Amino acid sequence: MVDLPRGVPFIDLLVPPGSGPLTEDIQTRIDLLDGGNWRVVADDGEMERSSLPMQPVRGGNDRYWIYRQQPFRPGESFEAPVSLCLEVARQSQASCSAAGVAGLYAWAFVLFEDIHYFHGLLLLDWLYNPRLSASGEVLESEDPEEARAELEAKVGVFTRLWTKQRSQALGARLPPGAIHEMDGLQAVSLLGPGGSFDPRFWQAMAMQLVLPQVRALAAAAAGEAPPPQSAAAGEAASSSAAPGAAVHAGAAAAPMPGQPPQSSAPSLTPGLGSSAMGAAAAVSQPPPPPSDGLTPLARAERAAREQALKLAEAGSEALEPEPADQPEPTGPLLVWRDGPQGPVVWVPSERYDDGILRELRAGQRDALPRGERPGSEVFDRWIDSGAHFVTEVTFLSRLFLDNTPLHKAGFDEACDSEGPYGALDCHLPRVAPVRAVLVPPSGDTGRRILVSSNKALTAADVVGLTVP
Repeated sequence: MVDLPRGVPFIDLLVPPGSGPLTEDIQTRIDLLDGGNWRVVADDGEMERSSLPMQPVRGGNDRYWIYRQQPFRPGESFEAPVSLCLEVARQSQASCSAAGVAGLYAWAFVLFEDIHYFHGLLLLDWLYNPRLSASGEVLESEDPEEARAELEAKVGVFTRLWTKQRSQALGARLPPGAIHEMDGLQAVSLLGPGGSFDPRFWQAMAMQLVLPQVRALAAAAAGEAPPPQSAAAGEAASSSAAPGAAVHAGAAAAPMPGQPPQSSAPSLTPGLGSSAMGAAAAVSQPPPPPSDGLTPLARAERAAREQALKLAEAGSEALEPEPADQPEPTGPLLVWRDGPQGPVVWVPSERYDDGILRELRAGQRDALPRGERPGSEVFDRWIDSGAHFVTEVTFLSRLFLDNTPLHKAGFDEACDSEGPYGALDCHLPRVAPVRAVLVPPSGDTGRRILVSSNKALTAADVVGLTVP
């Protein structure tokens, strides 16, 4: 079985299936960049039985490991592995890539094409943590049978938590600037000062973002009010870091030598600091599976289907309260249209509100007045196809390029010409990366600045979606 030497920096790549064998191509490229210190390993069919399983997040993707032959040294900067991660992700067109240290389930840097992957990696920290139950409670038992049963129950819960809608909602909870755009991909970096890497940064973030989801789902199923988010994350942090607790995939409970103090830890969400460090407890070697011929994932999926059938028969699915209606708008309405690549919502400039737009993209249809809400089938297709929108802004300065407000001269210098239009990839602050289209004056209509979250659309497509 393929496995990694403990303590070496490595990169985990998930590559779309059918890309062909990439080992030799990546190895050649890495040798030219780093002088032969790194090795590429393709999945031999056994990677998911290693200490670093990636299912169910991996799905049908091919998987590669790239590891350095020398162990990670205390106090060493992790910037070189991160740079290499960016390079090989571009070359392999990876859907998701992450850089960390073998033996730890904790990432210093994650690069992904869809936040659904990032959400999945956070959930894996809970899924394969034997000290946390399917309801997010701390387990004290060391019984292998109980750990196996909890894992199977957790896989069933995982499928309900890891949805596109919940992934979008998680993205909306992150503060502006937490996710960076790099070469068309999205990136999250947890490097500390000087490029330092402390695995507790990832583990604390995972517990703070994931445990409230787990506990809220369990509370909804039981008809109870979910616990406060801070209490959920804090309890897991303190319990997982208790003396004698198992370490998640071999991770140390204390920071690695030479790393910055806890107070200097980077934070993606308010309150992510020293109180949550060391939050994730570890996955010990998994116990041998029962002799029923099924994998733990297949066994858990079967149990989840049986449980769902029982709930349907009993009619006991938790129902969400009907949301309060928003006041009906007096001006132009949002318009839901079929775009070239799925449903698109046209947001007139008079109706633009970045808060409402973020809530919509997070799957909260009730953010709109009842008269503007699309049907559930259209809304689900909209979320699944990327939750794309087109809107209009009054000034170029509402848009940012390289963390700087745009101006006309900067737009003209950097834009691409598409017939009579100018188009430029930039950022709509607090909402999303976008493609801006500058429409020249025509007749009684002055210059327009249109913005599309789907950067694959042509300028003419964007203009067409704004026509009444």
